[in-house]
Amino acid sequence: MICLCTINLFATEYLRYIEKSGKKCIIETKDKKTYLESPDIKLNEELAEYQQDKNVEELADPFEVIYAVTSAKGCSVEELEWIRIKKLSNVKRLKRGTY
Repeated sequence: MICLCTINLFATEYLRYIEKSGKKCIIETKDKKTYLESPDIKLNEELAEYQQDKNVEELADPFEVIYAVTSAKGCSVEELEWIRIKKLSNVKRLKRGTY
């Protein structure tokens, strides 16, 4: 299983916490193309977990991956939501036959 996390101001504290638990941290800097391949795998894993469990709480996990990809592509969550709403209004127009 791949674990993706966003490193922020508290990264060093988080890494120390992991190492105190006896685990080793492997830090790798990836170029943008390689970085964006990893979330695709993780997104598939998260969706598969929901499909297996049918637990609504599992639906929150794909959003975390989607938000990470959104950020990596230089888009804010608010911009992504705007795009989603715009697409939704186009779908509604198609269903009404007014497109």
